[in-house]
Amino acid sequence: VQITFPCRVQKRLATLLGLMCKVIETRLTRLLRFTHGHVYNVSVSNFFGADLPVHRDDVVGDVAISFSCDPNLAKSLPDMVLEELLRLQKEGVEPDEVATVLEIEKRVREEMMQENSFWLEQVLYCCRSKEYRSKGGLDEAHIRKEAERTAVLEACKEDPCGEMSWALNTLLPKPPQSHCTILTLRPREGVLAKVHGMFLSTVNKLDWVRSGGEDSVPTAYWGGVALGIAVAAVAASVWAYRKR
Repeated sequence: VQITFPCRVQKRLATLLGLMCKVIETRLTRLLRFTHGHVYNVSVSNFFGADLPVHRDDVVGDVAISFSCDPNLAKSLPDMVLEELLRLQKEGVEPDEVATVLEIEKRVREEMMQENSFWLEQVLYCCRSKEYRSKGGLDEAHIRKEAERTAVLEACKEDPCGEMSWALNTLLPKPPQSHCTILTLRPREGVLAKVHGMFLSTVNKLDWVRSGGEDSVPTAYWGGVALGIAVAAVAASVWAYRKR
């Protein structure tokens, strides 16, 4: 299941958006996994890769909430997620939730800075900035980016509930149900499963005939036809598998 929200934010708020996604992920994991036991893991992330690399102050993308669950719960769990997001917008978050996310963000960034891919992403980001377009240098763009990131982190430390409440009510649709897309992928029932269902249905009909049910002769006839179709389907499936 994937629930997607459109998002248009200022580049200087990208760090705040990432922190908000982690806070939502923590809350939904606690709700869906540890409280109800419906899912194993929940992922919340933002994506701006489809936006054109233009020199402007904002970016357009989406925030996606993804998880796997029992197909029978694929309709009820999205409603539960949207209700929890609405509760977060109204009641806010706990200071401990923000503090935990900030500590995780610090450790993850320290590890990412050891990878070349991290610095490549920083260079690409700076190349799309106004500073690089006007001055032609990456240093100024990188310094500004780091200053904006530091300002967001300091604001979250000073007023974690206020900053996160503002982000939840500004960066996401309000209410969340008003503008979202829910995508559900269900497993397709296999041929053998269908044949098994037909076989059980036929057996039940034949048992009913033996017990003296009404219209036993027509039912027995159609039961035999269904059984023959089931056997033919199994034979065709085995033949197709051997021909691969």
